[in-house]
Amino acid sequence: MYGGWIKYQLSLINVSYTDIAEELDVRDSSVAAVIHGRRTSARIQQKTADKLPTFANWQAVLDAAKTGDKGEYRVIGTMPDSRTGGNKMNDELMRLFFRLEYAVQTMRRRQKTAKKTRQRMAAAPRR
Repeated sequence: MYGGWIKYQLSLINVSYTDIAEELDVRDSSVAAVIHGRRTSARIQQKTADKLPTFANWQAVLDAAKTGDKGEYRVIGTMPDSRTGGNKMNDELMRLFFRLEYAVQTMRRRQKTAKKTRQRMAAAPRR
């Protein structure tokens, strides 16, 4: 859903999935699943919203993420570019972040596939 945008906002204030997970005594993969919309948990959603200082609740976070997805990035702690009146540099950084996140996910998926292939090859009888 809008997990990349939310993750980026958390990274700007040096908060990781692990930080949220430790406070709630859950796994960081559970936090990631909720933030990326694969699972739901009111506790994790509210704690994430609490960590982001400008949002009162999870719905406010999602609303801001939807706006951010259309190009009006609401980056916490930065000022608009005075020459253009917008957040041009932040837009470029956001696009770069999304590309990097996609590349990392692709790399992990390929590593997982390669590991399964190696395990199958090792388990197969030799002739």
